[in-house]
Amino acid sequence: MATPRRILVVHYSQTGQLTRISESFVKPFEAAGMEVDWLPVAPSKPYNFPWSAPRFFDAFPESVDRIPCELEPLEVKGDREYDLVILAYQVWFMNISIPMNSFLKLPEAAHILKGKPVVTLIGCRNMWVMAQEDMKQRLVAFGSNLVGNVALIDRTSNLVGLITVLGWMLKGKKEKLFGFMPASGVSEEDIAHCSEYGQTVL
Repeated sequence: MATPRRILVVHYSQTGQLTRISESFVKPFEAAGMEVDWLPVAPSKPYNFPWSAPRFFDAFPESVDRIPCELEPLEVKGDREYDLVILAYQVWFMNISIPMNSFLKLPEAAHILKGKPVVTLIGCRNMWVMAQEDMKQRLVAFGSNLVGNVALIDRTSNLVGLITVLGWMLKGKKEKLFGFMPASGVSEEDIAHCSEYGQTVL
């Protein structure tokens, strides 16, 4: 029997939304009998959810200046080789989230990504382009081949999205802030539809 193709998902999700997006994306790979390994990125000092207001605003300069945080040791499965690496990351303050930025600075990241085809998977409010340009440059430095990018965003207007995301991030209230505003984050329909993007990559 031929060895199934192997996929590695490197991911960090503070709210759990990006994990659900990633699970939807890889469904076609799993259905095709491929092995999917998950490599969570875990800060040693967790970014608790909901955020406290001080830590939320402290993360702004650290995100913009790309200051890494300390991470828990990665649970890498030996020297397994992968046919595709999926980098699932959030965007914080228009930059790669601090945990994923910290991962990319590790020697292990260079080992995992060197010469590999990579798909980037983003879940955010909006304004992800600057973070993705940074990611593209880093992947070039690793010698990776970026073969695709999927960005799922909050489809509400910019002003409404700003209000609802603050309610979600600081209060943990995702559904109908003030009783009438739309739910914050990526819609359930878009999360479910993400499997079709996975099918396209497959």
